[in-house]
Formats: sequence, C-alpha cells, structure tokens
Amino acid sequence: MKIVKTWRNKSLSLKGLGLKGLGLRGLVVFALLGFVNLTAFAQNAGTFGDADMSEIDYRKPVATPVLMCKELVRLGELNFSVISATLVAAQKDLPAYCKVEGVIQPEVRFQLKLPTDWNGRIYTVGNRGLAGDPSDDPFVTNATNKGLRHGFATSYTDTGHTNTLYPGAKFAHDNMSTLVDFSYRAVHVTILVSKQLVRAYYGQDASYSYRDGCSRGGYQGLISSQKYPYDFDGIVAGAPLVDTVATTMKMGRLSKIISKADLSLGQVKHIANVIYEKCDKLDGLEDGLIDDPRQCKFEPVKDVARCAKLPAAGAQCLSLEQAQLLAKFYKPYYVDGNLVHTRMLVGSERGDKEDPAKGMFSKKDTGWNFWVYSEGNPQTIWAEYGLSFLQYMAVEPDQPELELKNIDYDEWARKDMQLIRELSYSEDPDLSAFKKNGGKMITYFGWADQALNPMAFLNYYEAAQKKTKDLESTYRAFMVPGMFHCNGGLGLDSIDAMTPLINWVEAGKAPDQIIAKRWRGGKMKMSRPICPYPQVSKYSGSGDINVAKNFKCQPPGKMVP
Repeated sequence: MKIVKTWRNKSLSLKGLGLKGLGLRGLVVFALLGFVNLTAFAQNAGTFGDADMSEIDYRKPVATPVLMCKELVRLGELNFSVISATLVAAQKDLPAYCKVEGVIQPEVRFQLKLPTDWNGRIYTVGNRGLAGDPSDDPFVTNATNKGLRHGFATSYTDTGHTNTLYPGAKFAHDNMSTLVDFSYRAVHVTILVSKQLVRAYYGQDASYSYRDGCSRGGYQGLISSQKYPYDFDGIVAGAPLVDTVATTMKMGRLSKIISKADLSLGQVKHIANVIYEKCDKLDGLEDGLIDDPRQCKFEPVKDVARCAKLPAAGAQCLSLEQAQLLAKFYKPYYVDGNLVHTRMLVGSERGDKEDPAKGMFSKKDTGWNFWVYSEGNPQTIWAEYGLSFLQYMAVEPDQPELELKNIDYDEWARKDMQLIRELSYSEDPDLSAFKKNGGKMITYFGWADQALNPMAFLNYYEAAQKKTKDLESTYRAFMVPGMFHCNGGLGLDSIDAMTPLINWVEAGKAPDQIIAKRWRGGKMKMSRPICPYPQVSKYSGSGDINVAKNFKCQPPGKMVP
C-alpha cells in the first residue's frame, strides 16, 4: 500500500517550544539550516535606509485606531482566531503599538504590529531558510520593527510550522496541508487576514500593501506576484529561490563534490586569488569585484598550479584529482542529456576580511564558509538543506532514513518530483495580471551569492521579459557586484530597495538606479549605483572608485564617454 502525504491537523501548542529532544543531529541541522539568530540570512540591513531622501514621505501618520487594542480578540471567525491583542507602550525608538498574535486554520500562526500613529500602509516581512521562525525570534522582531518605526502596520507568518519542533523540512513529513501552507498558501491567507484586522482597527482600508523578503522571502514575493497578483501593490523579492528542485539538487550534489575534494582552507583561499586575478579586470576596472562572473572562464585544471604530491595544509596548488573535482563543481549538470541545474558561478570563494559577523558564520576566510565548505566537516548548510529536501519533500513516500553518503544524484534526477515542482513553482513568466493590477516588483541579487545561483534567477527574469510585454514597467532586477547571499560580501551589501519601490508604486517613478553602499565600523566605505538589468554600472574614468557619483548606468559593453 502506497503511503502519501495526508491532510491532517496536528495539535496546536501555544506555549514556547524549546530545543529539548532534538538530539545532536537535530541541533546540527537546526543550526546549519539558518534557524539561528542571523538576520543576514534573509534581509538586507539597508531597508528603509534612504527614507529621508524619499519623494513619498511614507512615515507620515494618516490614521489612529477606532477600536481599543484588546477588542481585536473578538474579531476571530471560522477560519482564524486572534489569540491575544496587547497594547505596547512606546519605548526607545519604537512607537506605541497593538501587538496581535493569531492563528489561521489549520495552524498558520501570524503576528501583526499596529502602530497608534499609522501611515496607512501594510509592510509584510518574508521568511528565511525553511521558515518556521516564531514571531518573537530576533530575526522576525528586527525585521518587523523596521517597518513599525516608520509607521507601517507590520505582518508576519511562520507559514504553518515551528522550526524548533520540526527542524529542517521535517514539518512536511506525511503532511500535505503544512507543505501547501509553506509553499504558498500561508503568505496569501495572512495578508487577507491582516487587511481585515487593519480595516477593523483603523476604520479604513490600507492604502497600499508591501512585501519585503530575501531568499525564501524572495521566493514568496515571486510566487505571490504570479499566483495571487492582487495581494500586494509592491514587492521586494531579494535573491529569490527559483526552481526549487534544481536548486536543492545542486546544493546537495555540489557539497558532496567539495567534500570529496577535501580542500584545505589555504587551498580555497588560493583558488579565490587565482579567480580574482584572472577575472577582476574583465569589467575594465580592477576594484576587487567581478561585475559579471558569467564572463569569467575559470578552468581549474589549467589555471591552478599542480601539486607534485598530496598537498599539505596551506599549499597553493591542487592535486590532479582535486582540480578535476573542482572543474566538475563549476560545470552544469546533465543527466541523460537533460539539464538538472545550471553551472556554479565564481566570485563567492574570497572572504570578506572586514565582515563584522562573529562566530561560525563569519565570512572572513571564505564566502563559502559553512554554506558550501566547512574544513573537515561535510555537514554544510547546502548538504543538510539538500538532504532534508530529499527526505521530506521531493518524492512520495517520504524517505526520512535517507543519509548523505547514500545519495546517488543521477538516480534522484530521474525520479518523478512533479508534486513538489507544482507546489513550489515560482517561475511562471506571465506577470500580466500583476502588471494589470498596477503591481511593482524589485529584485536585488548578489553576483557573488554563495547560497543561490544568480544564473537560475536571470534565466527566469529573461523568460519573463519575453512573456510579459513591457516588463520593465512593472518589474526590474538589480544585480549587485560582490554581494553574498542577501547581504555581506566583498563590495556593496547595504541596499534600500523598499524606498524606490514605494516611490514607484505611489509616485510612478520607476527606479533607473539604486545607490548601494558598504558600511563597516559605522563608516561608509563604498557607494555605487546598481542598475536595472541588463545595464551595468561603469566608471567615468576619473574620481574615487568608491564614490557613486563617478559611475553611470550603461548598456553592457558600453563605456562611459
């Protein structure tokens, strides 16, 4: 008898959930998949950073409550319940607000923060990793408070599961209902309930609703624009996950190749130096950045020095087997003549020596750190994410006993994964309904993203340009040289995409550039315009290369006169 994912409603616990009972492996998976207090994983520190320069003063209050905060608990209906509604006094840099906690059937938890002085807009925060962060997680609090302190009613959902109870993708084990909620439904029903409660609390509808997220949050933005084009007026879909099956197959397979290569940290640093020495100058400016890594033709067997014997730690060379494995790592992956995933781009190998992060996720040594590569440890984020996906999402029945060492990726590439492809399909190029509704969307994506492949996103974006007439009037993408996943990296990593999005939605001013910045130690080390794809930012030929005014957006290949 075939076992399939079932529709079931697990008991809903409203108490705080701890880590007790996860076991050692569960704790490792829990940490590696990003369920730690690392806000860098799914948001950019620059959000709302350009509010003072906005043409639209979106911080201006337009309404105050017409209900008492505690009255919101009476507004539950058949499909949702308000668990608590508490008035929180103003503190430090936060205004007074009504904090609402609730649940939408079957178990989609949501939170609203409703400021006493409201700017008339809703700001919805996206998720990271495999979602499931509780609303009091520091990542969530930091993100929602950004909107709150600018006058937005802020909205958040855990997408229907709690990651402390179900680490990785375990929440989807024989549970179709939760998988559907995670894939797309939770974001949709949460904004519907949020709009309803906002209307009741302020006595009027929100004038605009915005969504902001990166990584998983970027994926949620894309799928919202395609499946529910009337939910949001504006979407920031940063570094979105596209083609879930191909991406997760890539993560698992490439982590296995790197593990087999058994590179030392010294070798990874040397590989980075070889790549940047060869490719940094290709854009006409030697600035420590690779503007478009698609133009870099790195061939490990030819370009990296060969070790005569097994390389010692710190050796600036590769054995033949290591070079061949590295070449395999950077190539596209085909099975039976069919493309499974695109090639890996160069650029994330070099570490950020000024990275302010501390602990195991610091990128000072290499941008691959703990994502792609962890010296002497095969349990990278890629490896664990890829494994968890195959265990609980990829096929029916689930395979929770599957182990990394036993995965044959050629065999898995031949399996029928139609269900998860349909549930996670965020690559519909037809954005005509979103455009017709007046929706606007911005994507920023780091060229040195070590978690997701920029090429996979650009393949989607270029398909959308062909399918949706005049796409630039509703959706623009901005590629950021040197930026890692969502932020961090070798160059620009602080981007406020929300302010230009609001100006686009409400003032009709399409962004012809976004000024990105690099802050370190409280000082701005670099600023530069990033341009709507396929335009690129070109140096004028004079002035400081770290100052934005000395660059202009130009078609690719064209130099500033």
